[in-house]
Amino acid sequence: MAAGRLGARGGLAILVMISLATSASAGPLMAVDLGSDFIKVAVVPPGKLPEIVTNEMTKRRTSAQVAMVDGNRLLGEEAAALSIRYPSKVFSRLRDLLGKSAQDPSVHALQQKHLLPFSIKADPQRGTVTVSTDDGTAFSSEELVVCFILDASALIILAALFTFAKMHVVLSSQVIFAG
Repeated sequence: MAAGRLGARGGLAILVMISLATSASAGPLMAVDLGSDFIKVAVVPPGKLPEIVTNEMTKRRTSAQVAMVDGNRLLGEEAAALSIRYPSKVFSRLRDLLGKSAQDPSVHALQQKHLLPFSIKADPQRGTVTVSTDDGTAFSSEELVVCFILDASALIILAALFTFAKMHVVLSSQVIFAG
């Protein structure tokens, strides 16, 4: 096992600790597992075990890719589908670029190892990594990772609405047939 990775047992232990820590809190907690290749989102209701939230494709994990094509931001599987047509406009391995200087040797090694098709440059003000499309449009790695966090928040909200709708149907059917 590589250094820095928790593995399945470590991840489960952290989720159980989060579940126990939130048992006294008033509302549910959102947990985002931001990996290099995939993202998983969980909701931890107070006093209950964590539940993995499925994405719009009903998968438990979402591809950690962002595409910026024709002014549209696409995430996950939609971005992965465009990586063949627009390789320089689909950004991946963003977690590995967070907080690093563009001159960091690990950034160059990452680009070489994974054959990243987009340009990696230094932000002129901060010196951190920015990624650029072939037309010169630049984004900071932090800016693109926030897209994942916002998408994860939307998944949690949709899951909550779906749960509410299921509860409403169950309650309605009990009222209709009670008698």
